Amino acid sequence: MNIDEIFDLLRWDKPEIMQQKGITAAREIQNFYILIRPGCNIHIWDNCAIVVSEKNDMELYPYIIMLLEWIRDLTWPGADIILERLKNMDADLLEAPVYCSARDALALQYESWLRNLMELCDKNEGLKQKMDPDLYQKIVHFLEEMDKDE
Repeated sequence: MNIDEIFDLLRWDKPEIMQQKGITAAREIQNFYILIRPGCNIHIWDNCAIVVSEKNDMELYPYIIMLLEWIRDLTWPGADIILERLKNMDADLLEAPVYCSARDALALQYESWLRNLMELCDKNEGLKQKMDPDLYQKIVHFLEEMDKDE
């Protein structure tokens, strides 16, 4: 089965049995990074997230930045699945990528992404302990200011 056939089966509007067949086929893709928010195929992101979330920490490690970008907006299909997977990831693997993403999100004043990164830090105790305290405080201050403006 080629990638286009797999992607077609992964569509959210396909019958459940076809989606399951697509998920099973997607699990066999060796270069699974193509399942990380695949281009304009937003209709397959939920099922792609299921497959990606099954990978172990070391398999995911090279793609952590891409996964952190996926959680910019939890209304995006699959973002909630990815966030839950990241909450269970080894904090040592997450530390540098989360720092970079949080720094970028703060510079962009990307409120939803910052909130999602803070949720990740709060739910992954090891990561929260490793978070740069100055950056953490800047984010907390920014989010408090955003809450005041509402």
